[in-house]
Amino acid sequence: MLATAMGYRLVRGFIRLLLRLFYRRVNVVGAARIPAAGPLIIAANHHNSLVDPMLIMGTFPRRITVLAKAPLFRHPLIGPFLHAVGALPVNRRAEAGEDPPKNEAMFAAAIAHLRGDGAILIFPEGRTQPVPTLLPLRTGAARLLLGAKAPAGRITLLPVGLVFETPGTFREASALVAIGPPVSTDDCLAGYAAEPEATVRRLTERLASAIRA
Repeated sequence: MLATAMGYRLVRGFIRLLLRLFYRRVNVVGAARIPAAGPLIIAANHHNSLVDPMLIMGTFPRRITVLAKAPLFRHPLIGPFLHAVGALPVNRRAEAGEDPPKNEAMFAAAIAHLRGDGAILIFPEGRTQPVPTLLPLRTGAARLLLGAKAPAGRITLLPVGLVFETPGTFREASALVAIGPPVSTDDCLAGYAAEPEATVRRLTERLASAIRA
């Protein structure tokens, strides 16, 4: 744990340096909404590939565990950074079959992290795409929160919108990290046992609306 904590600090420092060098401006709106402690799920749109998790890690004061697609862990340049920050691999169906058992281990690890008051970063669109339109969300964020079976109000679900101006242009680009109000989840927690799939869909739709806002 100590090595991972040190690795996270080193990687975050490097990320912050890169952001300062590349971007003309990085603005954060709604930083006061980030809880200082307690379990947290950060759900953000995904328009700019690896830059998106870098922006979250570089601007959030808390240590964050990132959910990243499994092939990135085998990348010779990206993989070591993911291991250093304690990221968790997500095995998509195309990479691990219709019902990838490895994802069960990932969900168990993510839920254990939440129960230990940790923060999880997830991109619920499931893939990056450059068009500034939110794709239909996958249900991972909702399943994580509801699957943790925490008391009402215990886990914060925080929507984040990432907005870029002239992305990819050195020293001309700017980025906005817009942190919205926490998504209301109490009714979903109360109804999950009776109607699990309908509740997951309802919370996912609510999260999508919050990210768009």
